[in-house]
Amino acid sequence: MWAEKKREMADFEAGEQFKAGKGPAPNPGMYYWVNEGKESLTVPFGKLTGVCHLAYRALDGRSEAWFKTGIGLVMESYHHFGSKIESESKLVSYFAPAGGEKQGG
Repeated sequence: MWAEKKREMADFEAGEQFKAGKGPAPNPGMYYWVNEGKESLTVPFGKLTGVCHLAYRALDGRSEAWFKTGIGLVMESYHHFGSKIESESKLVSYFAPAGGEKQGG
């Protein structure tokens, strides 16, 4: 998990207060990017294996991103809880940096 320094310090201080019996338990699963592991993913570009899945949970929604080594971002999505705001982007094609040759899609 990782987050911006301000969020990390606020959660650390909340944890210290909780340990001292002076506040509610902190929720470290919120407002942090969490590595959900590696998985296979099919996008218009094709089927990819070993894709790293990252998730960011917040009270108002969930953002997710999938990265493939050697390519970068291959898919991202956002879902807002309580409304119909959703978005999703998927890799359609990829240009190899060395030769500039188009790969897939």
